[in-house]
Amino acid sequence: MTKICCFLLCVYVTAIISPLNAFAQKQTFDISTYTVPKGWVKQPSEAAIQFTKEDAAKGTYCMITLYNAVPGTANSKENFDLAWASLVKEMVTVSTAPEMQPVATENGWEAQSGYAPFESEGTKGVVMLVTSSSSSKMVNIIILTNTNEYEKEMTAFLESVSLKKSETTIQQIQTPAANNNNTAVIGTWGISVVVPYRSATEGTAGSNVRQYTFNANGTYSFYIKTFKYNFDKLLLTKETGTYQISGNKITISPQKSVIESWSKKDGTDNWGKLVSTQNKTLEKTTYQFTKHYSVGMQEWNLVLQANNETQRDGPYNGGTVFRNAWLYSIPCSKCLIELPSGQQTTTEEIIKESVQQTATNNNAPILGTWGKTGSVNPAYNDAYATSIAGYSTDQYTFNSNGTYHFVSKTFGMSFAKLLLVKENGAYQISGNTVTVNPQKSVIEAWSKKDGVDKWGKLLSTQTRKIEKVTYTFTKHYFSGIQLWNLVLQADKQTQRDGPFSSNTTFNNAWYYSPISANNTAIELPK
Repeated sequence: MTKICCFLLCVYVTAIISPLNAFAQKQTFDISTYTVPKGWVKQPSEAAIQFTKEDAAKGTYCMITLYNAVPGTANSKENFDLAWASLVKEMVTVSTAPEMQPVATENGWEAQSGYAPFESEGTKGVVMLVTSSSSSKMVNIIILTNTNEYEKEMTAFLESVSLKKSETTIQQIQTPAANNNNTAVIGTWGISVVVPYRSATEGTAGSNVRQYTFNANGTYSFYIKTFKYNFDKLLLTKETGTYQISGNKITISPQKSVIESWSKKDGTDNWGKLVSTQNKTLEKTTYQFTKHYSVGMQEWNLVLQANNETQRDGPYNGGTVFRNAWLYSIPCSKCLIELPSGQQTTTEEIIKESVQQTATNNNAPILGTWGKTGSVNPAYNDAYATSIAGYSTDQYTFNSNGTYHFVSKTFGMSFAKLLLVKENGAYQISGNTVTVNPQKSVIEAWSKKDGVDKWGKLLSTQTRKIEKVTYTFTKHYFSGIQLWNLVLQADKQTQRDGPFSSNTTFNNAWYYSPISANNTAIELPK
């Protein structure tokens, strides 16, 4: 173990940013150029390229994974921490924080590196991560080994890796177009604050209701109705404009904003006559947003966050759960503002539209194909091997008609076979829970074509136990990697999903990211 750690200490400086050996044959993956280690098994995919070597007789192995460039933050250490949590901890279980090494910089890239020992099922080893950052982008390399026998090959590979200059990468990596999607916020969302009346001298007694309506065409309307017992008038703010979504950010661009003063009809909070109108200062604001399900209220919240309180949204109401945030709920019958006659559709119509919207989009939060890749799922490999060198890729596809299918591919360097799980069935959503009800589930064993991670011939098929599970779910946006995740939570680990993720943002959870160019779907046998 000590020798392995010392080796990693020696080679980290040359990783990623060293000039290429001018005499070696070079290959390119995404924005990285490298030299293939001689005699190592190469397995490319859309998101990463993997090189492996093992000695089955001795039980030793080494696996190097070079990932393509993905969006990151401007802080290289934050990028390293994000990659450690989302990549390393999904591969192996580490009991200590990574031991960091000095930062190296070259060609506009800043490289952070660290390593930690791991132990799993009696196998000990070291995992090392090198994260190179530039222009809010990052490239990661992970080394997983239980020996120093391949020191020369690892060193040669790391020294061969070079990245394009940062200015040439900016246009190559774009936020997925799927993130520019308005469906996450469409509908009417409201906040209602009521202060009970206790005495005629209490100036705050009354109510304040704020309401956003986001339309599918990129326009919005915003209203505030303010009623106070000791005011002789009602106040109405009306604002219209456009909004634009990029990733987990929404930019509100008002075009017109006015505040109206109305008399109180019969001294109540009913609209009387218009008394005066004045323009309000337009307040363009960019918020970070997410959607959160409140179990106690059994309703979804649109959570808007900004560095400073805005005139439009008023004081923060997110408490300690969401700092610097406002929580707008849907559907919210108590939060819907009925405007003066002739100015808007009736409250009943808005409630009906909101309920219909919720019903129509009941399955919308999870529709599509979601996948995760981690260490070998022990639920699939007990009968074949115990080595953890390899990976397991799991993938759900949720269809709009309430059906789903699930596939899982397991590859182990010491496995004689590839394992493929295929499952289909139905699912049902209720609030923030989804119940997965399988109808058929099988596991297939396939030979390795040419001894690598490619389907050969089908060797055997056996039926798997049906596993009906109800998960709590949410969709969470990881700003560091600029990616939404479907987060599934359950009281116990399942055979289907494998061990819980080591990412502690959510307890007892699995994180599935949308299938894209950077997270490719499982290619099934033909």
